[in-house]
Amino acid sequence: RYSKRNCRIRPCPASAQHTPENEGDTIELNITELENKINAKETFVVILKSIEDESSIEYLEIVEAYAENTNTDIYYLDVNDESITEEILNQLETTIKNMPSYEGDRLSIPSTMLVMNGAIKNAINGNIEYSKLEEFVSSYIKLTMANLQSKIEANKTFLFVVKSRYCSHCIAYEPTLKSYAQNKEKNIFYLDVADNTDISLNNEKLQELKNKIENVNRDYDKLYTPVTVKVENGEIIDAIIGNINLELLENFIN
Repeated sequence: RYSKRNCRIRPCPASAQHTPENEGDTIELNITELENKINAKETFVVILKSIEDESSIEYLEIVEAYAENTNTDIYYLDVNDESITEEILNQLETTIKNMPSYEGDRLSIPSTMLVMNGAIKNAINGNIEYSKLEEFVSSYIKLTMANLQSKIEANKTFLFVVKSRYCSHCIAYEPTLKSYAQNKEKNIFYLDVADNTDISLNNEKLQELKNKIENVNRDYDKLYTPVTVKVENGEIIDAIIGNINLELLENFIN
């Protein structure tokens, strides 16, 4: 219930935003260099783009800004490179379409891929905004209510957090979630109940979600944030309330 580790769905003080000050770079790869990085089990982000595509050119400006601001080297492949054949593109498309977190029915240009220890772990299509790129790279991924329902209806197995951008306990919990996601090479999703841009989010849907969570955790009689929820084959099977530490999070997940 309400404690120093959770909030009701009412505004809590928000923390100041962090503004990185370091520099990174965007680096072009050919397919052989990409394969060498994968074989070396490296962790990195790679953009699939086309020099002839206006959307790719615009997106690369966003990528360059992110690389500089976060001191992160981000790599890119140009599909016009002769080393990138149709067969290679089809293999990439097959790989990412089989990932639980991937949304879409085909690989588009530009696309962003997250490679962790030599394996493609996540991918996202399109000329995405800076904030969405930041979330994608962190493996701490935003869901709309519609996204959440789609994943449940598709019988997916995943972990998500119900949070509010105004909840100080949610803000304090984020470093733990991001650390776990990156170190364990797993995606953690979150639903922001204070997101006014999510047109699929309403009181009825929130009440339905609350009821499902309450069925597995009787302490959840109010809609508190943060709450970490475990979904297995489309069924909510467990939930834990509050800003828990890394050890408790790992025990909950395992």
